[in-house]
Amino acid sequence: MTSFAEKSQQSLQAAEVLMRSNLYPSTINRAYYGFHQYMLHILFRKMGKTQEDFDNDLNAYGFGTHSLAWNLVGPAFAKNKPKDVADREWRNEFKWLQEQVASFKKIRTEADYKEITIQQEVAHDWINKAISMINLLNKGFK
Repeated sequence: MTSFAEKSQQSLQAAEVLMRSNLYPSTINRAYYGFHQYMLHILFRKMGKTQEDFDNDLNAYGFGTHSLAWNLVGPAFAKNKPKDVADREWRNEFKWLQEQVASFKKIRTEADYKEITIQQEVAHDWINKAISMINLLNKGFK
């Protein structure tokens, strides 16, 4: 069985390969899913949610997988401030993460479903942001 952490790593590696092949919309897609799969890793491995509970929540709340994962992980992250981080700094990091999640979903949707041009710099930036977002999640879920 491939874990969500492994799937996340594979998606980020695929994003790098796609970028080197100048396939920028697909780069965005894989970077986004690398982050999303890591959120699922946090949800199931660090927060202890079961797949069955998650599926039941999907049916009960009417959210999609991505929105539900963030709606569960985001608030838990906000509450998991490390002791060595100042309150204000943690609030700023959480705010940044919230903004990135919303922006990432928007650009991934555009890259997948609109006939637009994605520049190399944008694709590269989102790979880096995905990694930064994952690192920040790890900071809150040690």
